[in-house]
Amino acid sequence: MENGGVNLSSPNLSQILANSLLDFMSESVKIPTNSVESKVLSSLVFIDESCYYWKGNLSQLKNFVQNDLKLIGKLWSSPGGETKLFIKNTEIILKWTGQTRKKLIIEKDSEVNLVANTLKRLCNGDMFCLDTAASCKESIDDKAKQSVAADSEFSTIWAAINGFQDVATAKLEEVTLAHDNKLFRIEAEECKVRSNYERKIENLNNKCHELLLKLECKKALEDRVNKLEVLVGNFKADIHDLRNENGLFK
Repeated sequence: MENGGVNLSSPNLSQILANSLLDFMSESVKIPTNSVESKVLSSLVFIDESCYYWKGNLSQLKNFVQNDLKLIGKLWSSPGGETKLFIKNTEIILKWTGQTRKKLIIEKDSEVNLVANTLKRLCNGDMFCLDTAASCKESIDDKAKQSVAADSEFSTIWAAINGFQDVATAKLEEVTLAHDNKLFRIEAEECKVRSNYERKIENLNNKCHELLLKLECKKALEDRVNKLEVLVGNFKADIHDLRNENGLFK
């Protein structure tokens, strides 16, 4: 789920928001330090491209870890070359690459990022309450978890909606197919009935034509019979007149 360009379901959301809050607090909540020694030590720490560097020597670094970070652990060891390693109960592990490279690496930090926050505070010349920052971070973590839960619930609802939509679409396609098949059968039946009626009409037309021809022939015959009857009548009349004139029947 997208919200203003930030992925709410990202597992790094709480860390991003916490770091942003810490940056804001480091800018807004400033408590000046009166420790001259801390000011001297802070001048030995600087950040370049998100990497920490220690400009002092090993003795100053040990003093800084013990007094400013309040860390008491295993003595500094030398894994190789100029590199020095500090370990506190496997909870915090620091590595300094020596005065040549000067890089100070936080291989492992506490849950409240004690070392990273202190280094950031020293580099900025400011101090802020780590307890408040940790509390705010915990609150932000809770909000992030709630957002992830809400996103998961929304995904479940959306999946259910998509499932219902798929079922409805399949049902609609089924009904549409049945309707199309029924319409096809009706059209085929209509075509068959129309063809039968056309054939019957054609037969009736042929019979009517035959009847008309017969009627015309009958009428012609009747006309000829009538003419013949007239001729016969005339012929009989002529014969009767001839007989009367010649006295043949006297």
